[in-house]
Amino acid sequence: MLLAVGEHLWGEGFDRGLTRLAHGFAAGVGGTKEHLCGALSASVMILGLLYGRADASGPKEPLYDHVVAFQRRFIAEIGGPICRDLRDHGPYGPAGPLSCRILMAQAAQLLLDYLKEVAPRQ
Repeated sequence: MLLAVGEHLWGEGFDRGLTRLAHGFAAGVGGTKEHLCGALSASVMILGLLYGRADASGPKEPLYDHVVAFQRRFIAEIGGPICRDLRDHGPYGPAGPLSCRILMAQAAQLLLDYLKEVAPRQ
């Protein structure tokens, strides 16, 4: 998801090396499904690229405000933030009607819609 949204936002200028950084967060961190959904993790990374500070002297709040707002939207639309809950007990796993791939597409669209609505990037 990070690659798809990154290339949508930055085109050829997106650093594909960032996908290596994000890879460990997939499937609830390292495939454990115990932690934050990889799609939400990738969304937070994109928000960090857009609104995060470059050093400790900058304000934290712009990014934090966007992360909290988007996380609330993600939970409302997708059903929760935890991978296992979505995959094993929700609609996005083997027992559900949807796949994780569909969750990723929905989350990407949700993030792009959010970004269209919020203030310009820094």
